[in-house]
Amino acid sequence: MNRKHEITYARAIFCLIIVAVHILSNYLRDVELQDSNRMVVLSFQILILFATPCFIILSESLISMVYKDKLPQNFLLKRFKYIMIPYFLIGSFYIYTKYEVEGNTETYWQLYKDQLLIGNWYGWFVIVIFQFYILHMLFHKALSKSNPFIILMISFVISFTHSFLMYDNETYIHWWNEYYPLFHRTSILYWLFYFVFGFYLGRYYNEVLAFIEKRYIWLVSSLAVVTMSIIYSIYQNDVTVVQSNRYDILLYSVLAFLFILLIAKKLAKFDISFLY
Repeated sequence: MNRKHEITYARAIFCLIIVAVHILSNYLRDVELQDSNRMVVLSFQILILFATPCFIILSESLISMVYKDKLPQNFLLKRFKYIMIPYFLIGSFYIYTKYEVEGNTETYWQLYKDQLLIGNWYGWFVIVIFQFYILHMLFHKALSKSNPFIILMISFVISFTHSFLMYDNETYIHWWNEYYPLFHRTSILYWLFYFVFGFYLGRYYNEVLAFIEKRYIWLVSSLAVVTMSIIYSIYQNDVTVVQSNRYDILLYSVLAFLFILLIAKKLAKFDISFLY
């Protein structure tokens, strides 16, 4: 596979935006703002939440792009070494800081079990990405033979329904918290649509990129309409929870991914060492 510089640039952009999301969280927590100003900052923060789903999409797109027909024998083992081992090492340090530095009343092993093992900390998205690897290993042959549009529609309905119920349905939330063993944001139902989109994007990467380059006006127009609907939701329905698994950013995140990819394609003509 020829190196695609736009992917490197897109990854850098997503990383920087993820940092911005967390900076704004600290800003909203530590700075006194008028309600109107706070809503403006909060709205902007919600509008850049697409970065985490996009980063997760990118992980599956690369796998699908590189291994179109056959997976290597050490596929899962290699990713466990380079994804999950750092997860536990860095997570152990995080738990140590909570236990020692913050003076937490729980024991180290209680914190380890209640947060790190179930993904209830900042590294939760690593568990989601590793689930993508497992799904890819199990279903890549079936997905390759299926109609992409049908599978995308089904996965969208599943992810949207689960995300919506996890916001609005107390019975569903209680049932899920009772029986799901991990942190609720790691549930693959939230991310299934992103997995399927990432799979087909990687498989038909050149075709998709050529399509959006020719019809970028459609892409920008669609993104603008969806953006306005999210802003309406924030102000009219008071949906202000700042989480990247929000039900109203599913389609938005996919469109934002394609838009950033298009920008990165233009930037790839230049040697921008900062983004490298």
